[in-house]
Amino acid sequence: MRKHNTLKLLLLPFFGMIFGMVYAFMFVHGLTATWALIGKPSDDISKIIGVVGQTNLFVSTVSGEIYSFDFSEYYYGHNSSFADQLFSSAPPVIWKKENMLTIIPEPVRRPTFNFITWPLLFKEKQLYESTHQLIEGELLTKFALSKDGNLWIWSYGVGGMAGILYYFYPPIGLLFGLLLIPIIKHWNVYPAKP
Repeated sequence: MRKHNTLKLLLLPFFGMIFGMVYAFMFVHGLTATWALIGKPSDDISKIIGVVGQTNLFVSTVSGEIYSFDFSEYYYGHNSSFADQLFSSAPPVIWKKENMLTIIPEPVRRPTFNFITWPLLFKEKQLYESTHQLIEGELLTKFALSKDGNLWIWSYGVGGMAGILYYFYPPIGLLFGLLLIPIIKHWNVYPAKP
């Protein structure tokens, strides 16, 4: 292998370390979570009323009906592994028709962590967020109401020690880059036979 190509291969650990830092940033700030479509009850949703009891979101429809659903199943990482989240769809939404005339939602609390959400691909009619303090962290759930009356959800939570990932992921990327060097050298020394 030529010396010029060997120098290029030596950049792999550096790029692996950079990739590790980028992924740690994405993981800590919530960029690994995406928006999910919840849908709507029988009618288009006209307004998000708010969260009651930390896990029930109340909405009103264009016909004046009030519905709620338990969104705890949509928490990022709730009762599932990372592989389950990648390869399974969200649980079906069970809308519950409410007969209450007066609903007092919990006050909106701003998150203390710096979460970053992906931008919506539509113009939202209303945005609403709900923050829940965990034992050593925080969970943020955001809701977006689209102009066509559908509800979308984004949820992500991190622990108080999430910043430690900046110490783990870059070295892992560095090691992965170092492991790629002999593999690529081996492929170049013994090219595949046509």
